[in-house]
This record gives sequence, structure tokens and C-alpha cells, in this order.
Amino acid sequence: MAKSLLTSEPPYSRFKRIILPAIQEGNGFYVSKVPVDWTVYITNPVAAKQLLLKSNSFPKSHCVFDIVGDKHPAIQFVGRDSVVLSNGEVWKKQRKIMNPVFHRSMPIKTVASLIPLFFSAIEEANGRIPIKPRMKDFTLDALGLTIFDFEFKALQGDPDHWTLAYKLVIQSIFDPISSVFSALEPLLVYIYPKRRRSADAVAKLNAKFDQVISKKREELQNGIFSNKPDNEKDLVTLMLEAGMQEDISITNEELRHNMAVLFLAGDDNISNALSFCLYHLAKNKRAQQKLREEIINILGDDDMDIVPSLEELKQMKYMDMVIKENLRHNMPVDLLIPRKTIEDTFVADTFIPKDTRIAVDIRR
Repeated sequence: MAKSLLTSEPPYSRFKRIILPAIQEGNGFYVSKVPVDWTVYITNPVAAKQLLLKSNSFPKSHCVFDIVGDKHPAIQFVGRDSVVLSNGEVWKKQRKIMNPVFHRSMPIKTVASLIPLFFSAIEEANGRIPIKPRMKDFTLDALGLTIFDFEFKALQGDPDHWTLAYKLVIQSIFDPISSVFSALEPLLVYIYPKRRRSADAVAKLNAKFDQVISKKREELQNGIFSNKPDNEKDLVTLMLEAGMQEDISITNEELRHNMAVLFLAGDDNISNALSFCLYHLAKNKRAQQKLREEIINILGDDDMDIVPSLEELKQMKYMDMVIKENLRHNMPVDLLIPRKTIEDTFVADTFIPKDTRIAVDIRR
């Protein structure tokens, strides 16, 4: 498994060659030492339900973060206290702040403003476009605007180099070499130019996040957003408002870590889902035509740009089915955050000893 990651073997190939045979031989469980520690992976839905519903018995594990150390790019960027990684009272606090993120209406106008730029990128490709890179640019621009009202300008060629900085951060976080030799991170930064550039990119992006958060705090105090609808507010503003309404003190660092989590959760997942959806529609002409007819029937066929309303989007039943079918075939994630056992226990009649790292593999 480690060799597969180090050689960048495609996930589907790795799953079919290594993981699937292990799943078929086991009783809904298999064990793997990836990326840095032995972990029991669950593929049994009954066991997965038990694990996820008893968070007090199975808190989220910080084992990987403890091993790689605080100087690793992942810790520098994401931290340990975000809503995704925290437990207990810290998680409850973070969840209250993040609630508006999970309940807001779709930012239709914000995303629609990027569509002309995306079409321009297609036209500039002159008939043949590498869809995955362009979808990543589109997704990063959309996340920048919706999360903290910032323009990465990825679709415009990255003139300010913020897209490059973000990509360097992501590459450093998921670099298997960096994880394996994490103890040498302070030394690698000085020896290897690539590591130094990655460390500089993390610092640059963190500084920008802090700058934006401080500005949003000031704008909220001055009532700048009082007349703006929630669905067109950026997520940082909504989190700050939630903190004020719940009388919760939240630091810039906590907000920054949650912003980083939103980027990591949305970047590859959204761009991959959109890319696969276009691929399936290109392969399935009948579904493409049926979807086109539904959209024209609702929005009309006039030669003009139209931004659909929320009610019009709700009428697109076939669109909803296309999205769900695409996600069924190409799930956005394959693993959930690992947890650990705090005592000897049985999970679906399988004994798991205390202090075991355990995670749900949702590919099955």
C-alpha cells in the first residue's frame, strides 16, 4: 500500500488490486498501515453505523498529526481544532459557529458570475479543453468568493499568483514523502527549494486569511452586511455572525482553520464531481439531450445570459437525478476521518482493543 501511494498509483487501480481482495477476505474489516500508522478499516455498514453514532466511545484520532508534528504543512494550514478534527466541547463550539455553512441557501448569483469566465476559458482552448484543470480553476474561484469573498482569478490566468500559492499548499499537505520524513520537516525547508516554496505558500495563504477575517470583523461592527441576504454573504461573515449571536468567542486562528477545512473539503471533491458529470453526459447523448430539454423548458431558449432563481433550480428534477447518479458512480470521498477506541470494545461482534485507530472505508 505504501509503495502504491509513493508511486502515485491511481486510486481505482489501488482499490481493485489491493483493497478489494482484502475486503472480500475479511468480515467487513481490513487492516492497513497507511499513511503512517496501522488502522482498522470498516466496510460493514452495521459496524460503520455503530462507530459514527457513538462519538464519545470513538473520538476522532489525531495520531497522524502527532506523528508528523506541528511543523508539517497540514498542521500549519488546517490545525487541530477545526469542526472536522475536534472532539467534545471544542467540536460543539465549532459546530455552532459552522451551522450557517450547512444551512445557507445556494449562492446562485455568486457562482453565476463565474460562468462567463468559464465559457471564455473554453473558447480560448479552441475546441479541445483539458476539463479537469479548468474545473479546478472554476472551483477554486467559486470557493474563494463563497468562503471569504476573495478572487483567486484562477480562470483569468492567476495574475496575482494566489492560485499557485494554494496549489503549492495542497501539494505539500498530500505529499507522501513529506509525511514519511515528517520528522525532518524543519531541515527539509532549508535544504530543498520545493519545501521552502511550500512553507512560504502556507505562510502567505494564512496571512491572507487572517487579513480577511480582521477586515470582516471590522465590517460587521460597522453594519456593512446588515441589508445583505444570507445566501449572498460569504461563509466567513456567516461564521462571525453566528459567533456573535451565540455569544461565542472565536479567534482568528480558529476561523482560519475552519476556512482551510472548507477549501480542502470542496476543492477536489467539487471539481472531480463536475468533471465526471460532464464526462458521463458526453458519453450518454440521450441523457444530455433530456437534460438540455428540461433546462430550455424552464429557462427558455433566448440568446441571452440567464441566472436561474432558486425556484427554477428546484423545478429541474432531471438535473437533480443526473447529479445524484453521477455522485453514485463517482463518490467525492472514499474515507472518513479516522477515530480511535478509548477502551476494549466489540464493533459488530469483532473485538477491537483499546487505543486502536479505526476508520470507515465508504467505497463499499
